[in-house]
Amino acid sequence: MDIHQAVGVAVRLHPPLDPTELVDRLRAEIGVDPTLMRSWLQPVPFAAGSAAAEQLVRGQMSHPLPGPGAARISCTQYSDGVVDVVLLARADLTGALSLLRELGGEPIEDSAGSVIVDLPIGDSFRTEYAVVACAAVCARYLDVAALAVDLVRLHAPWPAPRGELLRCELTPGHSVSQIATGLVPVQDDSALRSIRLIDATATPGGFFQDDDARHDFDLTLTATSDPALLRLRITGHALESEFAAALAESIAVVHSGIQGPDTLLRDLAMTRHQPETPSDVAPGDRLEQRISAAATTQPTATAVVHDSNSLSYADLDQLSDTVAAHLHATGIRPGDFVVLALDRGPELVAVALGIWKCGAAYVPVDVEFPIDRIRHVATDADARLVVAEPHIAAELADNTTIASDLLAATSAQRPHHALSDLLPAYAIYTSGTTGVPKGTVVSHRSVLALFDALRTEFALTSADVWSAFHSPAFDFSVWEIWGALVTGGRVVVVDKPVARDPGRFHTLLREHRVTVLNQTPSAFAHLDAVDASSERLTAVRLVVLGGEAMQSHSVSSWLDRHPRRSCQVVDMYGITETTVHVTAHRVTKSSAMRRPGAVGAAISGWEFAVLGADLRPAPVGCPGEIYVAGAGLAHYYIGKPVLTATRFVAGPDGRRWYRSGDLGRTLGDGTLEHLGRIDGQVKVNGYRIELDEIRNCIMRYPGVVDAAVVCANTDGEHALSRIDAFYVGADIDRADLRAALARFLPHYMQPSTFTELTVVPLTTNGKVDKAALPAPDQSRVTDSNDAQQDTAAQALTTAWRTVLDAEPAADDNFFLSGGNSLAAIHFCNELGSAGISLALTVLYQNPTFGDLLAVVAADQRSAAAV
Repeated sequence: MDIHQAVGVAVRLHPPLDPTELVDRLRAEIGVDPTLMRSWLQPVPFAAGSAAAEQLVRGQMSHPLPGPGAARISCTQYSDGVVDVVLLARADLTGALSLLRELGGEPIEDSAGSVIVDLPIGDSFRTEYAVVACAAVCARYLDVAALAVDLVRLHAPWPAPRGELLRCELTPGHSVSQIATGLVPVQDDSALRSIRLIDATATPGGFFQDDDARHDFDLTLTATSDPALLRLRITGHALESEFAAALAESIAVVHSGIQGPDTLLRDLAMTRHQPETPSDVAPGDRLEQRISAAATTQPTATAVVHDSNSLSYADLDQLSDTVAAHLHATGIRPGDFVVLALDRGPELVAVALGIWKCGAAYVPVDVEFPIDRIRHVATDADARLVVAEPHIAAELADNTTIASDLLAATSAQRPHHALSDLLPAYAIYTSGTTGVPKGTVVSHRSVLALFDALRTEFALTSADVWSAFHSPAFDFSVWEIWGALVTGGRVVVVDKPVARDPGRFHTLLREHRVTVLNQTPSAFAHLDAVDASSERLTAVRLVVLGGEAMQSHSVSSWLDRHPRRSCQVVDMYGITETTVHVTAHRVTKSSAMRRPGAVGAAISGWEFAVLGADLRPAPVGCPGEIYVAGAGLAHYYIGKPVLTATRFVAGPDGRRWYRSGDLGRTLGDGTLEHLGRIDGQVKVNGYRIELDEIRNCIMRYPGVVDAAVVCANTDGEHALSRIDAFYVGADIDRADLRAALARFLPHYMQPSTFTELTVVPLTTNGKVDKAALPAPDQSRVTDSNDAQQDTAAQALTTAWRTVLDAEPAADDNFFLSGGNSLAAIHFCNELGSAGISLALTVLYQNPTFGDLLAVVAADQRSAAAV
């Protein structure tokens, strides 16, 4: 099996040529299932021989295939008419290659030089150890996204047949022997964005894939004439800089540090060499370095305020040094994860900074999480340590400490590692579709890119006072806490009891003269209601909304009292996997009411695209899935390489994109409108429905200040899907609200129930807590027809209750109250049991309760007259 056929081929063709016809012919030659074939044509303005063309081809080949039997054909046509063809397939490419040769195809060669380093091996040292050294450096030193290994053994028959993929996890807690022997056959052939090791010569070799073209290279391990040496050859695009030389030296150092099969990756030393970084980011520029720099320039300035306590920047820097010294003494090393289960306060900030100074990353959990959930996070993250409140530490495993022990005075020195900005800064766990939370790992570089992009945009200075309102387990807290400290400002930590009481929170904002306020729209609606009847917050100059869809009423109300010349309101769309924010939209009163779903343009360094299922851009105004690329993309999901590969994918341009799972559309001015979650769709009566669309319609009704919409099953004998609406607002006429929705929504999207609330319940993260919503109010708008107590009315009412589990009113429509064709049959059968014969056609012609009652009653009177 030719190794190039295993990963793909690239060929350059010259005109005249019809790329569309070429794709069809190649599809037939490869002979794979058309449903598994991904193909696209891409015209580009630059010439085929340019550096941009080379980067494009390399990018197109960098992303592996999505599943068994899948194939990809990419044809890129340049401005000079030349076409580059990239083929990726787990199939026999002989026929396709013959066709391309017939058309005059020229293989695209990599003409870069190479760097060679010889690695010594002895009788007790196996070749696999050298593979581990290569993988460890790639994973921990160059790009910590590479925490999994794909191995293709083309010659060794065990443990998988020749040419099949093997896989093992690679984490800092694994030993050399676990990695070398932990390879298991891949069942689904799902691609990993990680390290691909290829045994093409009966000796393991390696191939590392990175989305940054500067880091593209090949690793190959070969035997030499000296049985005590292996030769590592590094070739590729990255050799244009000193990157490959530093890589070779690092692998040699790590290789020499492997003392035996029990050596842990986390204990392997790294060199001081760092990969080349962009010119606008200083080498090794990290969050803790920015904050320590602020401690040097403004040591006495207040950094953190909590209740009556405060820490200056100098105090915070000293405390975090103490924490780092303790952590280092306990074995915390670069790349490790440390779980934080601490109350909000200065201690949490100091401990997180100390973790960074060790090169490790923090994994925050809410102290109100169930202990089993905290334990799961610690286990899933393979955390080296858990720093917890005493009552939590008492229930967890031995690798747990309390914050007061870390903050105790010590004579030990903090570690001074040469740390990469590509190392993880934190891992946030969010709910997963599998029923267990998943950890998203984000680097220092991505977080700093966010602050650097918005510092000028929002005019953030050391004079700003920020509120830290949200749980540290919610990624909005990253923006609140570290945004304040990186820009030299002051962060006011808000306790949970205060955060849950809008009145007390409003008082805190006024007393501390907070200038930068960060809120989810649901929480902001409650604060706005208090602000409307309280002393105005004159210090607030910037309100950042994020985490969920903006609520037009509260924003409009706020802007009435806080005009834009004194206070900017910015609605930001973002995702944990894209480092908090992606777009920004400066809200005006008119835009709040006219386009509540508009979330603006991408922030500098970020990019979004709305794509269809074929990865082609959706037309302007047409919905599609939102993809995000750029500086903020997370590294990976902890311990979930397949999920990482399916969510962080290569787009048609070959770059790495994140599939958000959100529905959106591009507006005429190039900005983005968010339309809700794709995976949040529900199915009612066979129709796919976005609940957010219904909620947005309710929010447009005059007087409604908040709303929530859920889909539930009725508890009747014939269980049906039902849409329940909940709203907050004074003197709302539910009949008129229903009529207003009927003017905008098709019948299958109209709620069956409307329940008035005093407040929509929220989770600790400030989002709608659907589990805490009350049972729906099933009372109806009634009229005089409901008073009829004849036999027909009683029978219809009983059947309606039995089938739809609801009390009928005269204007209730059977099919708008949760009924469908199956329910209609049940309804007619129930009436038949009561002695009333009703044809299905009559029900369809008279679907409202009042009309149906009139028809049945008339039939009853006619029967009685006969």
